[in-house]
Order: sequence, then C-alpha cells, then structure tokens
Amino acid sequence: MIAPETSPKPQISASSSSPAAAAAAAAAAATQTTQFRTSGQQQEYSCLLCSDLWTFQDPSVNKSSSSEEDVAADPEPNSLLDPSTLLFSSIRDVVNLRDFHPPPMHAFMLWQTFLQNVNPLSKVIHAPLVQPQVIEASKDFDSVPKPSVALLFAIYAAAVMSLKEEDCRSQLNGPKTVLLSRYFSACQQALAAASFMKSRSIVTLQAFVVFLLPARQIYDAQTFWLLAGIAVRLGLRMAGQGGHGLSNDSVYNSQLRRRLWRQIVWIDGRSHSQIGVRPSLQEIRISPLPANLNDADINPDMAEMPMVHKGPTEMTFCLCRYEVGEFMTLHARKLHDPDVPVRTKDQLIDQFESHMEDTYLKYLDSAIPLHLMAEGGVRSAVCKLRLMAHHPAQYKGKSMPRAERDMLFAISVQMVEYDVLGKSTKALDTFSWHLDVAFQIDAFVFMLIASRTQAADSPMTERAWRLVSDMYKYRPALLEDGRNELYAAVRALTLRAWEAREADIARKDLDPLAVPNIISELRERKSRKARTASMASILVPPDASALHQLAGVATQVDTRYNDMNQNLASSLGGGINTGTDAMGGPFIPDLDLQFDSMFSNLTADVDVTGWAPVDWDYWNALLERNNVLQ
Repeated sequence: MIAPETSPKPQISASSSSPAAAAAAAAAAATQTTQFRTSGQQQEYSCLLCSDLWTFQDPSVNKSSSSEEDVAADPEPNSLLDPSTLLFSSIRDVVNLRDFHPPPMHAFMLWQTFLQNVNPLSKVIHAPLVQPQVIEASKDFDSVPKPSVALLFAIYAAAVMSLKEEDCRSQLNGPKTVLLSRYFSACQQALAAASFMKSRSIVTLQAFVVFLLPARQIYDAQTFWLLAGIAVRLGLRMAGQGGHGLSNDSVYNSQLRRRLWRQIVWIDGRSHSQIGVRPSLQEIRISPLPANLNDADINPDMAEMPMVHKGPTEMTFCLCRYEVGEFMTLHARKLHDPDVPVRTKDQLIDQFESHMEDTYLKYLDSAIPLHLMAEGGVRSAVCKLRLMAHHPAQYKGKSMPRAERDMLFAISVQMVEYDVLGKSTKALDTFSWHLDVAFQIDAFVFMLIASRTQAADSPMTERAWRLVSDMYKYRPALLEDGRNELYAAVRALTLRAWEAREADIARKDLDPLAVPNIISELRERKSRKARTASMASILVPPDASALHQLAGVATQVDTRYNDMNQNLASSLGGGINTGTDAMGGPFIPDLDLQFDSMFSNLTADVDVTGWAPVDWDYWNALLERNNVLQ
C-alpha cells in the first residue's frame, strides 16, 4: 500500500469582503431595494467533515460532566439561557422583542456576517427570501411574522457566534458574550412565541435549526443532544420520513426540506458524538441529497426542476459533508471489522474517493477559501477512513509490516497537516468558529506514537515535528488546559516521543537536534510543577508493561471517572491515589505530573522507541472516553 500523495500547500489569494462595508451599503439602500447579492464567491468548507462515528471534536468544547462544579455552573432556573425557558416559557408577545432587535446598521452587518461565515456551512435558509425580512424588521419590526422574527434572531445569534471577540467589540460595540446572550435569549423567546413545538411552518423549523448552531457553544452536551432530538422529530413530522418529501411538494419546497433535513441529521450526529452515544436512527439517515443548486436557481414559483450544476455551487461544502456522513452510516461497521479483509476495505475506500474526486474535487480551486476547505475536508476524511481500515489494533500480538507502518505514519502526518492548514490560513479566519471545534487529535496522537518507529533524521519525521510545534501553536488549549486528561496524556506523549527521537540520534552518533520551543516549554512546566506540587505517590507494579501502566494511570487520573474505570483499572493493574485532600474533599491530581511520573517510572528494559509496547486499546479507550471517536 502506497501512502496518498501530499499536495503542496495551496497559496491563498482570495479575500473576503468586509461585513461592515457590506452592512453600510445595505443600510443606505434599505428603503430602496431588496436586491440579494449572492455569496457564492465567499463560501467556505470545513476541514472537519462530520460523520456519525468519526467526528473530530475538541474535548474542551461542550464536554459533558456530572461533577459538582459543572452542576453549579448550570443556568439559573429562571435564566433566559436555561433551555427550559425555550420549552416552557410563558412569553408569547413578540412585541416584547422589539427592544432586542439590533439597530439597522448592526442588523445588516450581522446578516452579511451570517451569509459569509455561517450560511455556506449550513444552507438551511433561502437567502433571497430572508433578506427582505431583515430589511423589513429594521423598518417596521411589528409587521414581521412570528416565525420570521425567530429566524432573524437565530441568524443574529449565529453571526455573533462566528465572530471573534475583537470583531464584536469593534463592529458591534460590545463583548461577544453579552451580544451572544442577548440574541440567543431573544431567539428563545421568539421560538416560544412562534409555538415552534406545534408549528408546521418551515420557517420556524429553519429558525430552530439555525438556533442550534450557537446552542452547542452555550448548552452542555447533554442538553444539546436533547434539543437536537427535538429537531429530528420536528423534521420527521414536516419532511416525512427523513427528507423523502411529500407527494405534492413543489420543487422549491422539496429542495428546502432536503437541505433542512440533512442539516438536522448532521447536527444530530454531532450531538451524539459529544456525549459518546451512537445515533440510533440509522434507517432514516439515508435520504435523497439536496440538488447541487445555488439559491438563485430556485424560487417558490418554479414549476420544474432546474438544471443541476456539475461544478462547485453554494451547496458544495454541505454536499461533501453529507456524502461522507452517508458513507460512514453505510460502511463504518465494515471498516472497523477486523474479520473483513483489508483489501476489501481499501477497495471500498478507493471507490468512494474516486466518486468524490469525480463529483466534487476535480472542479475545486484551492485559491477560493470554500474550495480549500472542501478539498482539505474530503481528503482528511479519506485519510481517516484508511486509518480505520488499517488500524494497528488488528495486529494485536503480531508485528506490523514496515510498509504498513510507514504508510499509516504518512497518513497521520497528512491529516495533521490539514488541521494545521485550516487553522493557519488567514483566508479561513471567517470559518474559525467551525475549525475551532474540528480537532484532529486522534491523528495527532497516532502521529506521535508512530514517529517513534521512524528514523529520527528522515524528512517525514522532520515534517511531523514541525507539525507538532504548529499544533500546539494553533491549539493552545493543548498546552494550557490542565484539567483535561486527554490533553495531559498528549503532553506527556509529546515529551516521550521527542526523547525517543533524541535517543535515536544519539545511537546513530548524529549531531544533536535543535530542541523545539514547545519541548522546552513542556519541560519547563514539568520541572516547575515538580518543584511546587504536592501530589500523591504513583504506584506502578515493576513487572507491568509500559502501556498497561499508562492505561492503569490514565483511567483513574480524573476523579470524575472513578466509578466508570474501577473495573478497567483493577484489571490492568497500577493506579494513583485518588483519595481525599487535607480538607476531606476529593483529591484532584495534577494530570501533567501523573502522566510524567507514569512515563518516568517505566522499567529500564522497556524500549520506548519500539512499536510493540503501544497498547491501542488504551488509546482507543482514552479517546472514546473524551468523545473523540464517536
């Protein structure tokens, strides 16, 4: 098997127009025109193509927990951000929302921001019909129908969610948290006023689905999962069995329903991944894809289906994502099955890759941000599929062939490159809200582990370590989050992988390596914590294997997981003291020191540069427990 070729990093030349400038122009012409300017050239595509089983979710975002601290952080029962307000609110008067509506300049700015940052990633609204409502609400708010009011506030909340803090302050004159809370709570009230649980209006359902985009940054994962389930039920009621449509549906309504349903299915899949539960509605997840059409191609008065485009459209990003999700729904079990021949898996993946290449990728221009996102997303997804098909766990007890090992290392490097490309490309800043939660951490872990078996001075190893520095640069939570057990494990793994490389250089009597800044920083933090921290002793059985020691420690480092991991810890042997502190409360260990001590207590005869000690069951369990592999 030959590793996929790595394309050179595209040079980005396209730039997005300023939402502020567009808003000013729209505000000046608000009373004269409702002309819609398509955002087809400003579209973008996510490096993270979500599927039911392999969603790359940053464990620091929306991580579910039942700890006392998390319970205390829940919204007050009467808070407008309490999800119960959405379902049981007594507020029914839309006029009360007039004071929440932004001034005309800000309204148009938020609308343009939504079109540029959010709409191409969701495509649940028909922009030419929504823009007149934005203008009307700025002129005469009370005349706007209740479903449209809910949709407008959902759009405003989603737009704020997509902006960075400095942009909110400079363009909207307020902190992001305040603005997001304002429009999010207003959307809750508007949805309640529109009776969204009973409404059969497609606009109301559009409002609820757009509302769910910022909701995943506000609600905990369990609540978001429940709300996504409501969207599924509302979508089934409206679209009829998962988007198959109604027999007398118009062309326009049929396309809107398909777009809306597919986005609901994607959101539902994301919500399941965040809590570590596999979707249970597989039989309704396969439905007709929306057509490859721009918004300008459809309108409510059309009687016939227009000609479907063969090249990129405003739907390109969503269609690629939906195709990947559908492939995963149909074939994930086969790709995971160790009894299915690898050749069969490869043929299946090759066919899918060929389909995506012929249908989408060969038409893309990487100088266009949306197209760059699309290409990176699809190619990263294909790499993910190949890692699934060739996962080292299937070689348990056997030696993995060198060619296979090298191929998987190259694939993991390529996946991390796509992640870094998305975060480092300036032209993709408008999509950072999406990329921030799209973290290829399992590929990063794989790359670090696999690097130990590669020649320390090889070009591929050099490339991998440049990516390590980049990953810590663009994912600062990896370094700063001291309470995340997965991040702590990755920090320890990073240090040990570098030490293995240094050892290989010394054995070959080569010139010493220049120590990367991130390694120096990790070592300094480790030393500083060792000098100041007071922690319990880590007991490691001297005859335990390296990764069994790792698993024994890792499965107990966070007291929130004590009950869940009791059996695993006892079966693997080893562990740490998770008793009580001097005040009688639960002892919260320093995760970095726990993992560092675990590694430093390895028995002398363990070859940390070899492949054999890697316990893939441990890493799979750790990633799954942090909702990465769902």
